[in-house]
Amino acid sequence: MPTSKLKVTQFPVKTQNQIERVISKPTVPILSLKEIVVKIIDINILEKLDSIDIVNATVDVFVPLDDGYTYTLHFATPKYVKF
Repeated sequence: MPTSKLKVTQFPVKTQNQIERVISKPTVPILSLKEIVVKIIDINILEKLDSIDIVNATVDVFVPLDDGYTYTLHFATPKYVKF
């Protein structure tokens, strides 16, 4: 029977000082709360609220923000999602 040889790669062992430098150095810039906050301009539902079946339905909600992005949220009732 042929035997296969596994290639073993050894990685250099990091010293405690190297590990501490990696841990203490943030890789992602930390944003302040002021930089994260955006304002909601509007909340839009295309369907009339009185025509939505609250027991078995889905609703798409569009939320435009002041930064130019619009988020689309899709809501569904548990009965609609049930297989």
